[in-house]
Amino acid sequence: MKHFRGSLVVVAVLILLGVASSNALAQVPTNLHYPPRTIGELNKMAVSSFVYGVYRRHLSAPGALPTVASDEPTVASGPGKLITAANRAPIAVAPYESVISQGTITMDAAVDVEPAIIKQTNSTGSGTIIVHMKYDTNGLSNFYYYTTANGNAPAKLDPPAYYTQTGDPFLTESQLDSGQSQRRVYLTGLVTNFPFTWAVAVWHSDNLGQSWTLGTNLLAAGTSDLDKPTCDVSHHSGSAGYLFVAYRKILYGTTHEIHVARSTDGGNSFDQDVVVASSTNVLNVANVVVSSSSGYVYVNWVDFSANPQKLYLARSQYAGSLSGTWTPDSSGPTGYFFVNTGDYMNGNLRGMTVPMMRHNWPAGKLSLVWHEKEASGSHLADVYYAAYTTSGWQSKVKISNESPNCGSSHTDQFMPALDHDSNGDVLVTYYDRQNNCSNSEYRLYFTKITSSGSQLQAPTDARAVRPRRLSRGVTTNVPM
Repeated sequence: MKHFRGSLVVVAVLILLGVASSNALAQVPTNLHYPPRTIGELNKMAVSSFVYGVYRRHLSAPGALPTVASDEPTVASGPGKLITAANRAPIAVAPYESVISQGTITMDAAVDVEPAIIKQTNSTGSGTIIVHMKYDTNGLSNFYYYTTANGNAPAKLDPPAYYTQTGDPFLTESQLDSGQSQRRVYLTGLVTNFPFTWAVAVWHSDNLGQSWTLGTNLLAAGTSDLDKPTCDVSHHSGSAGYLFVAYRKILYGTTHEIHVARSTDGGNSFDQDVVVASSTNVLNVANVVVSSSSGYVYVNWVDFSANPQKLYLARSQYAGSLSGTWTPDSSGPTGYFFVNTGDYMNGNLRGMTVPMMRHNWPAGKLSLVWHEKEASGSHLADVYYAAYTTSGWQSKVKISNESPNCGSSHTDQFMPALDHDSNGDVLVTYYDRQNNCSNSEYRLYFTKITSSGSQLQAPTDARAVRPRRLSRGVTTNVPM
């Protein structure tokens, strides 16, 4: 969310994959899903009247039950319409025509944006939960929630007292069956009285998203500019059920800080909130991941002011705790990134570089994917992969390709997502325009690689979606 200021609409698209009918997907591991996962940005476009949701289960530890990771799908919108993209962790895909039938999301005049989608199960059953932002006629945004657990129409989730707006929803869940946070779903997001005060709020639901409880205390409340909180629940034995929240803060308009905070009481309060990195450079996109095997907390972010731009990573000194020294690893991959909302691909497509990170425990690595420019000054995008181990970074590898049918003309490959199987091999999905040499339409592609980036399956068209033509950028009052 761009601080509730007027800007081009930022959108991300979640596409339904025809898993059962696509021969091309026959080799895809059944315990994986490949939704685009992004907080990247697409311009406003004509959208379908269908809403599709994606979620994916991920293996949190050897021998553990599959868990469902969250997505903060970024914006997809048009007045009265919604399309979604999973951003942070999903492995199954399902259409949500049932959401359409409720009317509130797609059939009114409001603009519905930034949906987060997750699936959770507990002793009472299961539910697919969607939380999204809705802009009212006064231009104010608030969260609305829906769950298949009861099928009721989407309901408004009121902001905390003294705050008027909410934004940047992000969902995660606990698969623990004992202790605090058992089978709990967490929602984190920004709350504001723009332009005066900001805070990060955490809600939780213990009934599959049918009702929500606001944590007792807000995080980082004050006048500093905040952006895009993310969260993760620890499944490590030493910190099981702890909630970790990462976010970006700007002090005095000049100093960019990457923060991570810890809650040991189910999101009601935070006993630790530390600065992982601080710079006058533009830092953003803080992702937090807790290793289920070691309990260490990892935070990844981008330095957009570096030339070329650079990925950073830092690890907690102690398992399950944020105390001690955080030493950012400055030897991460570099590249020419799409640095802001004015850095376009062809057709005024807004796609800021946003790395996505997974704890690939079978391989003993952190696996990351992102898109970047082909060269400095270029506006063509390619998809890259890199991995981090206790020995340091492995070299980045380009994992997307170009169509020979387009000759010397290159097209965009962008907004990747990733997951791993029980062998540590990695499935990556992304948007690809190579089927359209004019570089204006896209399809969903996937590729399978080893944890070191060697290709096991060439980039493949999922063939389950019709290409959509991207429209020209439209200036609106919907921020991101």
